[in-house]
Amino acid sequence: MIDMNDKILTILASMTGENENLVVGKGEIIDLTDGALDARELDKRIQALEVNDMLVVRYSDAESYCVALRPKGRVRADKLKEAEIAAAAAAEEAGNKVELRTPVPTEEDETEKTPIVTTGVSFKKLALVCAGSSFLGGLLAAIVAFLFGRLGA
Repeated sequence: MIDMNDKILTILASMTGENENLVVGKGEIIDLTDGALDARELDKRIQALEVNDMLVVRYSDAESYCVALRPKGRVRADKLKEAEIAAAAAAEEAGNKVELRTPVPTEEDETEKTPIVTTGVSFKKLALVCAGSSFLGGLLAAIVAFLFGRLGA
């Protein structure tokens, strides 16, 4: 079952694109959660998402929010959408009919997205190289200090 914070995050992610601010009414979000929240509870949930670095609230008043999804929030929303689609596909294979809460992306949506560029650098390998070079540099400095100590004495 999807958590209410996750549901709010997926609602906001479906309304906005990459690096966009979204102005949305509190009533609209409450309606999309099937009235499971009131305005005060929604404020707490939005604040929790902001504290967890999922989104940033640019502006809020009694009736609306201006929010922008952070990269962490975008990744979480995409994973939730993928999990929902996978669960629907598994249920469909089993013969059960499942209705998706969020729309399935079409080919048109895929062409509009900016491709993710990877650098091809493994952070694990980079960390090992840095650790190894630090060790060797320290060892070299110790040898030089030892030799200077012996020659000076």
